[in-house]
Amino acid sequence: MESWVKVGAKDWRTILFTTLASLLHISNIYGSYVSVGLYNDYLKNAQNQTIVFNIHVPVRSLFK
Repeated sequence: MESWVKVGAKDWRTILFTTLASLLHISNIYGSYVSVGLYNDYLKNAQNQTIVFNIHVPVRSLFK
């Protein structure tokens, strides 16, 4: 922001720093997106395993 105010939008330093800051910000957003996807997959898998386990337990106890 300081470079933008002091030397303007067309200076190479302003373009460079703005591009770097934008790339870092977009990378952070993408990393959060991927992390949430992995966490949701983990939760779905855990829920499915719990459901399958709870379905199978009563059936086993009936045939003892």
